[in-house]
Amino acid sequence: MSMPFALNHPQVWSAKQLQQAPPKHQASGHEELDRLLYGGWPESGLVELNYSQQGIGELRLLWPLLKQTPEKTTKQQANLQVWVNPPAGVHSQALAQAGINLQQLVIVQCANPKEALWAAEQSLQSGCCQYVVLWQQHMRTSEAKRLQWAAKDNDALLFWLREASTDRSGLPISARLQLSPCPQGIHIEVNKLQGQWPPAGRTIPLHDPWPELYAPALAPLLGSTPAPSNNVIPLR
Repeated sequence: MSMPFALNHPQVWSAKQLQQAPPKHQASGHEELDRLLYGGWPESGLVELNYSQQGIGELRLLWPLLKQTPEKTTKQQANLQVWVNPPAGVHSQALAQAGINLQQLVIVQCANPKEALWAAEQSLQSGCCQYVVLWQQHMRTSEAKRLQWAAKDNDALLFWLREASTDRSGLPISARLQLSPCPQGIHIEVNKLQGQWPPAGRTIPLHDPWPELYAPALAPLLGSTPAPSNNVIPLR
């Protein structure tokens, strides 16, 4: 039997016959990030942000998305956002100045990682949360899978923030980004992007939105003082 004849046999199935809808995205508010992720953040699912150290701008990367008002959301019943176990005290005035709607923000502090995972999952399954931000250092495959499906089933997006992890195991999540500081903002390497080939890394400029937070903007004031090695400005 010739190969073309065998391939045309009705009992032979070809993988190319599987039709997959293209991944849906939502604008991140950063043009360079939208280009990097082929259109922006995933519409739903679990996105891991793995940063080299806290305070390099990992949360400011999310602000344009998180500050969306209910009128801009696609689901009127999904206006809340929940932050689970932020690592430091949350400054409400700074969030308000960034455009975050404090009336739609719920902050949950948990006693241990197990409770934090439970809080994140319950928030996703409630159907009332469009965005959940979870600070958690470790997550097992089974836990990541539960959160991924909870987010997908409820059209929600979960951002999982953790510091300096070298674990590159294939967790069942929508995306995994590696963040590192640079003079212009944040450099991002895409380790995983569900349904897409991971692109080459790209620098996301954050200097223009917040020039006072970056070393180049302070050069005239610092005179001959050497610039710091990253974009974290010490407070004296």
